[in-house]
Amino acid sequence: MSKPTDIIEPLQENIEKLNDMALEGLQWASEHGNDLLLERWVAYMKEYSSLNIKEEDKAFMLEMAGFSYIQAYEKDPKRLQYLELGKDLYLQSLRLLPNAGALWHLGVLCGMLFKKTGKAADMDECITYKKQSIEYPSQENHNKAGLLYDVARSYEMKFQVSNDLADIQGAIAMYKQAAELTAAGAKQSSKDHFVLGSAYERSYQKSNDPSDLNAAIASYEEAVKFTPARHQERAFRLSALALALKSRHQLTGSGEMVDMHKAITLLTEALELTPQNKPERVLAIHTLAHAHLHCFEYTGQLANIEQSISYFQQAIALSDVMSLGENDKVHELSGLGDAYRHRFELLGEISDLHHAIEALEKAYHLSHGIDGGQHLMLLYSASGYHTLFRKHHNKADLQKAIDLYKEVVSLPSEENSEYKSVALSCLGAAYFAYFNATKDIAYVDLALEPMEQNLTLLPEHNSRRAHQLSNMGNVYSLKFELLHELPDIDKAINLIQQAVELLPRGHPDIIASYLSLANACHEKMKHITDENEIKELLQRALLASKSVATCGYGSAYSRLNACIQWADAAEHLKDCFHEYIEAYDTFFLVLPEVIWLGKTVSKQYEDLVRWNHEANHATSVAIRLGEFNKAIEWLEQGRSVVWNQLLELRSPLDDLKSAHPATYAKLKGINKELEVLNHTRDNHDAHTDWEAIGQLGVHDHARDHHHDHTDWELMGQHHRKLAIARDELISEIRTLPGFEGFLRAKPFTVLHEVAQDYPVVLLNMHSKVCHPSALILSPEHDNIETLHLTKLPLKVLEKMSSSLQGLLAKHGRNAERNVARAAEMVPLDDSTTYSFHGILKLLWTGLVKPILKKLGYSDISLGLDAKPHIWWCVTGLLSFLPLHAAGDYSKSGPGHKLSDYAVSSYTPSIAALTKARKKTVPAVPKLLAICQIQAKGYNALPAVAQEWNHLEEISHNYQMATENLHDNDATTKHVLEKIQMASWVHFACHGTQDPIKPTDSAFILYDDRLSLSKITQQNLDQADFAFLSACHTATGDLKLSEQAVHLAAGMLFAGFRSVIATMWSIRDEDGPDVARDVYSHLCKFKDSSQAAYALHKAVENLRKKHPGTEDADLLAWTPFIHLGC
Repeated sequence: MSKPTDIIEPLQENIEKLNDMALEGLQWASEHGNDLLLERWVAYMKEYSSLNIKEEDKAFMLEMAGFSYIQAYEKDPKRLQYLELGKDLYLQSLRLLPNAGALWHLGVLCGMLFKKTGKAADMDECITYKKQSIEYPSQENHNKAGLLYDVARSYEMKFQVSNDLADIQGAIAMYKQAAELTAAGAKQSSKDHFVLGSAYERSYQKSNDPSDLNAAIASYEEAVKFTPARHQERAFRLSALALALKSRHQLTGSGEMVDMHKAITLLTEALELTPQNKPERVLAIHTLAHAHLHCFEYTGQLANIEQSISYFQQAIALSDVMSLGENDKVHELSGLGDAYRHRFELLGEISDLHHAIEALEKAYHLSHGIDGGQHLMLLYSASGYHTLFRKHHNKADLQKAIDLYKEVVSLPSEENSEYKSVALSCLGAAYFAYFNATKDIAYVDLALEPMEQNLTLLPEHNSRRAHQLSNMGNVYSLKFELLHELPDIDKAINLIQQAVELLPRGHPDIIASYLSLANACHEKMKHITDENEIKELLQRALLASKSVATCGYGSAYSRLNACIQWADAAEHLKDCFHEYIEAYDTFFLVLPEVIWLGKTVSKQYEDLVRWNHEANHATSVAIRLGEFNKAIEWLEQGRSVVWNQLLELRSPLDDLKSAHPATYAKLKGINKELEVLNHTRDNHDAHTDWEAIGQLGVHDHARDHHHDHTDWELMGQHHRKLAIARDELISEIRTLPGFEGFLRAKPFTVLHEVAQDYPVVLLNMHSKVCHPSALILSPEHDNIETLHLTKLPLKVLEKMSSSLQGLLAKHGRNAERNVARAAEMVPLDDSTTYSFHGILKLLWTGLVKPILKKLGYSDISLGLDAKPHIWWCVTGLLSFLPLHAAGDYSKSGPGHKLSDYAVSSYTPSIAALTKARKKTVPAVPKLLAICQIQAKGYNALPAVAQEWNHLEEISHNYQMATENLHDNDATTKHVLEKIQMASWVHFACHGTQDPIKPTDSAFILYDDRLSLSKITQQNLDQADFAFLSACHTATGDLKLSEQAVHLAAGMLFAGFRSVIATMWSIRDEDGPDVARDVYSHLCKFKDSSQAAYALHKAVENLRKKHPGTEDADLLAWTPFIHLGC
């Protein structure tokens, strides 16, 4: 259009021309941002509206002038005055002639003002005018639904600023009115459902009203239902529905996981729909990672935490590729650190805790300068150090956690009150940990103060309130343990009971609360005398601990602890012995979840230290109750736990193979992979068997990048997935007809078969019982014979054990010497209350002699071949005492020592002996001798040469195939290659016991240590007999006294039926004599079942060489023992 004149003359004689020119001038001025011209045109229109023209024309001109100011403001948003001027013109217009259009535009203008000023009053006017416009009588309803949606969005805009529940409820009301109009005319769009769901969700976040959340989920479900499969908004809507389902699960706090399983399915689809090159994919992965982490917190399922870690790692990698901002990286790192921390608490692998700390520290340093990020990062970092303290008990870690928690509490919390609440709870817990560690009563108030402050921040029915109440109860409970003031324990029980009542069944926190309640009840019971109150407390403790033990979810560690508390309560309650039986039956069902094939062998042993003596305690009570069959079953289930699980991986499974060959093949394949991974992850260094790993296809790049953490993470996850798959497959097999007992613990009727020819004597002892007991399985009796060995009280046994260790140290049998095949070991105690002769005499009079009498063994005239054979299965301190040599050697005639009546062997467990007896071996043995005279870093063993000469001569005389690896030929590689083809193996070298990592106990060869871990990786089909003419090959570990963690047991596991080993160092010059006599007997029969008799004869001959009763003489011949069949 042509530019209007700058000077406008009144043209009253031509109203139509003036009207057209005015509208044209306004439009031009507003579009071109000509302020002067716009103002002059507006002024002129005001003048025009004052003329004697129709009211509707006046109103129209004022409305148009107001609209021009809206247009001008849109061109230049800095000119806020345009909106004020426009508003005034609209108001003037409406006073002249109200109409729907002007009302609507005035509402729009007020909304624009609100966006600029943030004043609630502006948005109130916006909403009011828009609603008046919609409701104006002359307004036609062609697009009323759309206008209602607009008003709803205005309400939502106001809610973002006001946080007033009425505003979001106003939005919902508008959306619902619009939906009703739309539904009356046509189908609602998926978008309509979605925006309504979003409004309901915002309302729930403000109101905490479950009905709002349910309505949000229903709307989101409709939105997803009507969104096409490849629609660009489908992924976003799937995620919104999933997060709402997660919120509902958090609200209910229930163990019912339907909502979460559905949420993960939705999030997985959302991730698949999100393009690889879009930043939104990082958020999709992050959300899925958190969903799995949330599931884990409720179920304790390893698969969830593995998935969470994997997704967080993917999100971090993608963030790096896309060069996204630090804010994204912070959230991924913090999530990863928290996931690692959770997995550490489940599996206890210290590497996870280190990875958690590393990720959280990176996140913390990146979080500086990010709004709202510091609170979360500080909390995550603090929790990492807090967990590190629980592992290593280093107070510096705990102090670091406390300082970080305090920092969160001190930060401004107007928008982060939830973080402050969590920090206060954790700060109290950290001070409680200090109290627990130091027993300093001053920390009680320090712990309670932040906890009580936190209670004021938490709603009455919030599940986190329950957690806080329970922790406060724990503080008072520990305070009572120190001061014994009954009001403290009463307060503890009351607080914990409140916590339990607040939590729904299935909530993860209820496990800890129940355990705390049981513990508090036990503590109070110890300090009161009222029998009725004691009974009530025991019943409460029993019910609380039983609830945890049988819940089927949560930490297996917690459930094992609950089993013990359950059994303890049942033991003290009269007429509750059935509860005791059920408690320990449950304990042994849960134990494989802790000592699990998905963990490394070292980690399994580390965890077993905590439960090492539990089977002995259970057995001792079962004996007292007269439940002898159950005593045998429990003792077997608690012995050699790791060995027995690893043995299962090599079980032939013939019945399954015959009936279900495909299932058999699948299980066999999993077992094979698990066996490799169990040991490989124990040694992820230069010793890793990369060839075996490559054959399994665990990870293509691990061979070249084996120091990369990601490769080891993938290998670890693969290991655990295999273990889970194996558990699931075994559960399936047990549903098959005839396989209900597949790989379950053997009942007594099966275990008793081990005594088909000769007796097996199981010796049980526990610190809570004054003396050991004998459980005797014999071929003459179907039932168990029992014997209480009251002449050998526990205190005497403890002194005998410490005396023995002192004697071994004194005589150089625990230290490296030129004359001994030994390596350094630290003695338990240097005290020597008893001489060695005194120890052997006490074993004779207090233990062995009564057992022989019970067995009816009294004939000392029998020749060697006719002597009966006894197998000893020993526990506790008895595992380190030489029962086989028991006797009174001050008396010269026969009849005063065990060897006069019987031949002795040991077995780590009934399962090990049964396996050894069932194995088929070559009819003609082949001997491999490994003779190492000089190993680097160790003293020379000159007598080894003579030992080999004896073996060579004897094998030649009996025409037996023999191969010798000596000196530089005796490398670990050569030995591992040759041992697989030999049936008899002889080791003449140094041996060492590793008390810190038992599976690193080893034979010392020419180039390296041949460790127990490496030996047990071998599946030796030909293996029959092994003679370990080294030292400490059957020493074991006091912390794992029930687990037979020594080289001799490892050889049994690897496949040897029969093993000769030593309990401590032997004299170098004695080795050849014993070997000569053993092989002279064995080669005559070519039968390894004669090994115990061969050793019996050899030791008798060695005694003639050392005939005295002084310690040095007795220590020379007593270390040699036989294990197996």
